[in-house]
Amino acid sequence: MEMETVPQEYTYLYDKLLDKEWEFCVPDYEKIYKISCFDDGMDKYKDYPNEWIVFGKWKGKTALVNVVFNNLIIDSISTWKINSL
Repeated sequence: MEMETVPQEYTYLYDKLLDKEWEFCVPDYEKIYKISCFDDGMDKYKDYPNEWIVFGKWKGKTALVNVVFNNLIIDSISTWKINSL
């Protein structure tokens, strides 16, 4: 999705994608995920609600935004480390 077609309320997420090769996904708040593996520096997210929305994908990686704290962003996590609720 090109920047011009991203809904305005999600441009802050589009800007958080690590690279423009990433595919931006409009957040779907009916598809909530949880992190099942908190390794590789993900420990710092254990103290937050484990409810996440996908906003980007690229080569087996996923970008997430927290459901409760929308400024809490994981810019890259292996997709196999998340499960749908």
